[in-house]
Amino acid sequence: MPIIPNSLKFDELFVISDLHFGGEAGFQIFASTSEMVALIKHIGALPASTNAALLINGDFIDFLAEKPQRHFDPDGANDKLDRIALDATFKPIFEALSDLLGIANRTLIINLGNHDLELAMPWVREHFMQILCGSEAAKRGRLQFHMDGIGVRCRVGASEVLVLHGNEFDEWNVADYHHLRTMARDLQFGKPVKDWEPNAGARVVIEVMNEIKRERPFVDLLKPEVRAVVKVLGLMKPGYLKKLRDVANFGARAAFDAGRMKMDLLSVGANPELLDASPSKFVTEDQFLDAMYNDADVAPDLQNTEEFDDAKMLGITAAILQKVKGSSECEVLRVALDTLLKDQSFAFGGADHTYRAATAALSSDLPFVITGHTHLLRAIARPRGGYFNSGTWARLIQVKPANLVDEQSFEPIYRALIAKTLPGIDAIQDQTGHSVVQKICPVVHLQNQGDRVIGRLARMASQDGALKLVEIADAAQFQGK
Repeated sequence: MPIIPNSLKFDELFVISDLHFGGEAGFQIFASTSEMVALIKHIGALPASTNAALLINGDFIDFLAEKPQRHFDPDGANDKLDRIALDATFKPIFEALSDLLGIANRTLIINLGNHDLELAMPWVREHFMQILCGSEAAKRGRLQFHMDGIGVRCRVGASEVLVLHGNEFDEWNVADYHHLRTMARDLQFGKPVKDWEPNAGARVVIEVMNEIKRERPFVDLLKPEVRAVVKVLGLMKPGYLKKLRDVANFGARAAFDAGRMKMDLLSVGANPELLDASPSKFVTEDQFLDAMYNDADVAPDLQNTEEFDDAKMLGITAAILQKVKGSSECEVLRVALDTLLKDQSFAFGGADHTYRAATAALSSDLPFVITGHTHLLRAIARPRGGYFNSGTWARLIQVKPANLVDEQSFEPIYRALIAKTLPGIDAIQDQTGHSVVQKICPVVHLQNQGDRVIGRLARMASQDGALKLVEIADAAQFQGK
């Protein structure tokens, strides 16, 4: 594997992703301020001779969660950044990051995700840099932005590392980076600007989920995201069915982007006529849900959405039968989610869509590949090292098989699903006394140990009365070769 000349080189690299800073109090899916500050201070306290970097691998800022809600808001992004930076949840973290940038041999790298596309605009980056660095040249020199969709290539010791957000492999959330560049150019040149065409995922968030999560805030937390949420929402309130039908409409856009991705034509502007002329096809429930969850290359066509049978589309036949029998809503929902018993979303070694797509697209000679985006941790061997997914610092509800055995075991999950605020969900415990909500605070940690480079999954957790970076015991670690 050729080494890129003059590539970034570190002794230690800490990769985190999907922080999702944004949203009003009570609806913020990030809730780990103390842990984040502790991680930043841990990096700052490393020996002065250690060249260390913190890499935030996409979805640092969640502009889609901020009011006024827009698919893409280059004009209002600076005001949104100001609000987030002064929010009580996020302010201590911005202050800690600013302090980190004041330390020699420390670097902060920000890679672009799909919820923070506004950072691709130069005036938004400059405003963000002003928040973190002011006019201090030394701090500015230690802050890097990677906004072009090709990821971050660096070295830890002698091992090459490639860090990608992961939406590059997701037709529902892929970004048109060429369009971002031309928008930035035209706005700066004072020329007319072609309207931004949001991807299917952004439309789902802005046009469907943001309104629903006012009543059901759990929708941001439940994994596997679409399989679970679509089925549960369809049962909790019949009025959601119309909105969920709207989600199906976005499938044509995702299918169109998938075709452009395969032909390496994503920089070509979308042609609505191509969508209108696309062949009509009806898809099964499983195909539709798989397309939503990135496990298949199919999606419903715009022309056929009226033909969907609501009950069949949502996969709730068994649950409806239970309701007919007079079961409680809690039991109806348990039956609807029972298909998750075989789910492997939380298996560290599970080869999901992002891993498979990255493996197919990238050289096998790369020792370390790191993605995020899915919110699901991964540690999988590669020929010369390891593949990691850095997960999320947002809250997660994990529906475990033990929670689906009967109505009694599911009842804590049900109470979480009907809670009106995220702090209310946090307070709920399952029958073993553990919180239904997980706040994992994960970190991919790569460390040069002289004759070898070790990559591992770790997390910020309380140990011996203090917050420390501890290894996740059940996840494999890998040595770069």
